[in-house]
Amino acid sequence: TYYVKCPFDQPESYLGLKNKISEIEGVSGMTYNLLFYLATSPEYFEVISQNLKLAGLLDETPTKKAKVVVEKPFGH
Repeated sequence: TYYVKCPFDQPESYLGLKNKISEIEGVSGMTYNLLFYLATSPEYFEVISQNLKLAGLLDETPTKKAKVVVEKPFGH
């Protein structure tokens, strides 16, 4: 399990997340599919998705997939 602090509204912080994923893939010698599960307030869905895309974390190849799952919060 790994933790990377990544404030939603700071695009540069997503590069830290990308670097950590690259580090893990480098050590393991494997390429992983990525699933980003957003259990946040709806006002953050767009900014998080945009920042994931800007950082290249949603880029896909024939052997690597990346998906975003949005949890619908109660009361919305």
